[in-house]
Amino acid sequence: MKIIDIAVETSQRYELVSITDEVKRSARDAGVDEGICV
Repeated sequence: MKIIDIAVETSQRYELVSITDEVKRSARDAGVDEGICV
């Protein structure tokens, strides 16, 4: 199991931010073929 931190900056205290592209890139770079990211 590999742990990867994804830094997220927001302009407001509460804000929804899509990290889908970062998660996909991290999974691909880690060589993940299938499974879940939590």
